[in-house]
Amino acid sequence: MKVVFITHSLSPTDGWGRYSLELTNALKKHIEAKVVMAASQKKLKDIECHPILPKPLNLNFPKVIVESFKIRPYLKDCDIIHCLIEPYAPVVAFAKRSLKKPLVITAHGTYAVKPLTRLSDIMLLKFAYKNASQILCISKFTEREILKRISLKNTCVIPNGVHYEKFQIFDNITKDGLNKVILSVGHIKPRKGYDVSIRAFAEVKKVFPNVRYYIVGSTSGTYYEFLRNLAKELDVSREVCFLGKVPDEELIKLYHLADIFVLTPKNVGNKFEGFGLVYLEANACGKPVVGTYGCGAEDAIINGYNGLLVPQNDPQKTAEAIDYLLCNPEVAKKMGENGRKRAKELTWDNIANRIIQVYEENLKKRNQE
Repeated sequence: MKVVFITHSLSPTDGWGRYSLELTNALKKHIEAKVVMAASQKKLKDIECHPILPKPLNLNFPKVIVESFKIRPYLKDCDIIHCLIEPYAPVVAFAKRSLKKPLVITAHGTYAVKPLTRLSDIMLLKFAYKNASQILCISKFTEREILKRISLKNTCVIPNGVHYEKFQIFDNITKDGLNKVILSVGHIKPRKGYDVSIRAFAEVKKVFPNVRYYIVGSTSGTYYEFLRNLAKELDVSREVCFLGKVPDEELIKLYHLADIFVLTPKNVGNKFEGFGLVYLEANACGKPVVGTYGCGAEDAIINGYNGLLVPQNDPQKTAEAIDYLLCNPEVAKKMGENGRKRAKELTWDNIANRIIQVYEENLKKRNQE
């Protein structure tokens, strides 16, 4: 089976890139893969890559038409076209016209929905969704948000996966005198809810004076400066450590060092957390996780099983959840063990097998037409 993937990048440094890289690596064991990607991105040696597309968020109708003609030659010799990120979906939908090939679109989060609320973009994304054979939503929440705005019968939910074996190292890490460690991982932007978790941490510190809070994510921008000032105001600036971006090996060490993983996303306008791969990564390291209701974290976290869910924008409830896990280590340990089980169920290989089934079903439908 020949599959052409359309994406921004194959890179672990951002959410779209990590999803594209991990899924493509898992799928290429079963298919012949080719990738059409942004011109600014580096090729991979073991995958046929064509970096020809513009940045994904600078597309308008004229550009969509121009880029659709540019990528069309790369679609002719494939069996399946899989658009791995939403902004390129209109380009691919126009490019595949008159080509009798199934189009699969992965719908992640914000950019699967936000264009459906803007007059300048709504027709383009609707056209793509209506002309897709299948839309793979990474969470039930993302699917619901799409279906609130457009009537479709071609959606299904296949969550993100995790490279489970990659995280099975560094089990015996010493904390060098630290009492408790809380960890967050994710791009530092408002919808990640770091202002909520820092306020919660300030409350937790009253009970656990030696606790530390490590935050992994880009250290730039006005929101980052706001968070630094917030930590100073709450008198926790010495305990809240902004680590910036770190290599994968160091990140895995931090997951194992932590007692609890916390990420408290909040919906900001039409921006929301589509799933939260980092919850699975923490679970793969045997750590209980804390997330929020009302976003894709509900699909990653089974409340009371592999972690806890709290209301959005609620530092007090977040602090209570963290305190509960820190005060009940046996409960936290059990949730961490359950998290490992869940991560094993959602490996990229298992997710790839489910997507292969989608490909096969849609090829069968095409052949019957």
